Amino acid sequence: GETVSFSITGAPSGASGQGLSSASATTDGNGRASVALTLGDKTGPYEVTASASGLSDVVFAATATAGPASQLAFTAQPTDARAGQTLGDVTVQLRDQYGNAVASAGTDVSLSISDGATLNGTATAQTGGSGQATFSDLSVEEAASGYALTASSSGLSNATSTAFAITPGPADASNSTITAGTNSLTADGSSRATITVQLTDAFGNDLTSGGDDVGLSTDAGTISGVTGSEDGTYEATLTASTNASETATISGTVNSNPIGDQATVDFVPGAADAVTSGAISSPQTAGQPFGVDLAVEDASGNEVSSFSGDLSLSLAKGSSITPSTVTLESSSQTVQVELADAATAEEITATAVRDNSISGTSNTFDVEAGAASTLAINGGDGQSGQVTSTLSSALEVKVTDAEDNPVSGETVSFSITGAPSGASGQ
Repeated sequence: GETVSFSITGAPSGASGQGLSSASATTDGNGRASVALTLGDKTGPYEVTASASGLSDVVFAATATAGPASQLAFTAQPTDARAGQTLGDVTVQLRDQYGNAVASAGTDVSLSISDGATLNGTATAQTGGSGQATFSDLSVEEAASGYALTASSSGLSNATSTAFAITPGPADASNSTITAGTNSLTADGSSRATITVQLTDAFGNDLTSGGDDVGLSTDAGTISGVTGSEDGTYEATLTASTNASETATISGTVNSNPIGDQATVDFVPGAADAVTSGAISSPQTAGQPFGVDLAVEDASGNEVSSFSGDLSLSLAKGSSITPSTVTLESSSQTVQVELADAATAEEITATAVRDNSISGTSNTFDVEAGAASTLAINGGDGQSGQVTSTLSSALEVKVTDAEDNPVSGETVSFSITGAPSGASGQ
């Protein structure tokens, strides 16, 4: 008939759901009173105190153990790391439905990574006696932020780690790149292109910070010093030479190690600026064709291969050049010309028909008369005079070539081929 009060006076931190079937009970004929204890959702010690009026309290002790494993939980999270370095010791714990650690050995736990990256290292491990699986050699090569690991095991709910980031590793010269802002520059001694070096690590990740020692060199043109942008890129300026036959190959080093990439830039002719001719030998012969080497060049003297069109030809002294217009099929061509007039210090000027600012004049050369072609009376014909007298004007002839140029040095023979009958003394 004695009333005994029961109360839970001890439970693991955070436990809930624990309770007694009744807060009190009355002793029976055997002096006994009892209640049922329901343990809470946390493992560990529980205490129930029984008290009765005028009597000393008694304390019951009970221990709650984990239920069967139903889920996984990360107990040591992956840490931020550089590409290829380990993520630290990552641990995954078996837990029951209430989150209590389940001490069970031999369960396979596997890890995978988000965002299509590759998780390197041993990604499957068995739990030890504490129910915990440890992963010590995990690494990721692709630099990015917001990665997470997923732990899985057959029949258990998955667990997801906290987010972590992979940053690029140190600069690797063999994987770094050199690019040019253009494939070609006008060979004018002033055209420029930006040369960019992108540093990458051993896994091909672009570096995002500066501080490395980068150098660039070129085998054609000139290149400026290198400047860094504190984002893993470095720049220099390539200036073209005036030689359109050159191609600049740009090489570089990172921290004294040769970069495994090169960039090339072709130096190309500029706009057509002038017509040039090869040396014309002297003398030439009037009426006889000879070759003239004509070329269209830019302001730096490079042949402009893209030029084609008509050139008009003119003379400094003579009146006739044949042909007076020639068509260039390429930037340089040999044309056959013929001059009608003999002259000294002659010059040929070639001018682009479509743009008379594109012009050029040859060297000076002499033009000699051709072979004698015509003998003609030039004076003294038809005179009259007294017998036995010498005529007042000499009998004169002129020798010319086929182009009517006077021919010097020719010997002319004169003979009397007619006289009055019986005349003498002539």
